[in-house]
Amino acid sequence: MRHTAYLLCLGIVLSSCAGFKKAKEARIENKAKREVRMAEYAARAEAEERAKEEAKAAAANSSVEAAPVETPQLIQDSLLFQFERRPCFGRCPVYKIMIFESGYTTYQGVNFVDYMGYYYTRLPQTEVALIYTRIAETDFFSLQDKYDNENITDLPSMIFRANAMGQDKRIVARYEIPEVLIDLGKEIDRMFAETEWQPVHR
Repeated sequence: MRHTAYLLCLGIVLSSCAGFKKAKEARIENKAKREVRMAEYAARAEAEERAKEEAKAAAANSSVEAAPVETPQLIQDSLLFQFERRPCFGRCPVYKIMIFESGYTTYQGVNFVDYMGYYYTRLPQTEVALIYTRIAETDFFSLQDKYDNENITDLPSMIFRANAMGQDKRIVARYEIPEVLIDLGKEIDRMFAETEWQPVHR
């Protein structure tokens, strides 16, 4: 009996060790895959930025005495990232920010915010590159499309949309939101906290 019990315990220990080993190997494999995806995102972002710069240079060389004109929005500009905060039953801030690849950024203040109405600004390319980096670091395109619970009311939601590296994804985040999305929303808020928005004349 003792021998049988010993063998049984030994089997349980070995099984547990094997389980721990598999879990560790899975974590290592997932980390490696994520690093590969981040490298791919960064490479694509760099290639897209290089292509845009080359296109701008070609356009500048082909134009004759083309005077630059500052306009509120660039034609053929592509949306890179969009962030919204939706209402709750209380005094939750409600607004939408849209960031374009050129750095042109729009703001629509709806409720309980300092800027009400439509505004715009321009981000330097360093901050546009930071948006690309955050999309990669959060592994945005592998997240769920929705984090919500329709049985629970009075929760403000966040809407994220990323259009980069050949992918376009929208995420609704209202309930049991992953920390990476909560942090991303806070970072967008911090990025524009001191922005002097310019009014858009509609």
